Amino acid sequence: MKKKLLVFAPHPTDATSFYRAYGPLSVLTRQYDFEMEAGNEVNWTKFCFVDAVFMQRPWSPAHLNVMNMAQNNNKKVWIDYDDDLFTVPYGNRAFALYSMRSTRDTVVQLLTKADHITVSTKALRDRFVQVLTKVHGDKINTDKIKVVPNAYNEAFTKNRREIKGQNKQLLWRGSNTHDKDMMFYTAPLKQTYMKYMDDWTMNFVGQPFWYTIEQLMAIPNLKPNRVMLTKPLDPADYWKALNNFNPALVFVPLWDCPFNKAKSNIAWIEGLHGGAACLAPDWEEWKRPGIVNYKNQADFADKLERILKGEIDTFKLYHEGWEYIQDVLTLKKVNEQRMQIIKSMWD
Repeated sequence: MKKKLLVFAPHPTDATSFYRAYGPLSVLTRQYDFEMEAGNEVNWTKFCFVDAVFMQRPWSPAHLNVMNMAQNNNKKVWIDYDDDLFTVPYGNRAFALYSMRSTRDTVVQLLTKADHITVSTKALRDRFVQVLTKVHGDKINTDKIKVVPNAYNEAFTKNRREIKGQNKQLLWRGSNTHDKDMMFYTAPLKQTYMKYMDDWTMNFVGQPFWYTIEQLMAIPNLKPNRVMLTKPLDPADYWKALNNFNPALVFVPLWDCPFNKAKSNIAWIEGLHGGAACLAPDWEEWKRPGIVNYKNQADFADKLERILKGEIDTFKLYHEGWEYIQDVLTLKKVNEQRMQIIKSMWD
């Protein structure tokens, strides 16, 4: 009989699930021939028919209850995180929840009890090691925390059109959780772009900061459709749209804070799918082939201007990044790490 993994994900259809839960696990079931079942209810009979449990981004007493019930029924539990829940900044809409002492204490208990923990970045692993060491000293084995990076799902994007060039388009993608990031970089973005606006378009995909858009739209003599707004898209439509946009650059404005430093580099991965280089912070997670790194706002403006002037070859950078993705960061290859964890739980 096939093995079965019971999966709990807060929002199965969202972007984090695409990268950290249903996306990679659905591919994994085909790679290694096992079954996955949605965790819609919890009782002892449910655990009779599964072999292990996976939980994405657990944080609540209800999640802790699931973990306790699973382990009481002799099932091992693997949990996964893609954000530093201990440093969510005030400007983030999730601050009210994750700044509560009760929520943080619950997350610590989940980290303590879990049999396996995976995270998306080294900075996030360092944070969790720090938290557990502070609470337990050397009494807990932090080796159970593993970095499993976000990866390129080549099966999901198999109809990708071949990249033969780049459009003179700058692309930003994200939600309104990035409002403060955009606030920090609106001025250098506007001042630089207005010098080259006759040749370049800007495309904001998702929920850009209203102030940034107002400032760009107010540029004197801005031609129609130079600043594009693309609504949030379903993942299937989004990846197809990226390929059709075929931008020269994806830019990632992030202000310097612990929460941002723990973020993963999925904007770079998505940009490469569309044929783009990436402009991102000079932080460890973003030091990858195909990325131009900036140190601060002034350096962001300088690097962006060099790109717009053609002094930096974005097409060459795209090829370097794409080659790296194919060699190291396809989901099929990264999933080998996930399967090692699952096998250890079953065994």
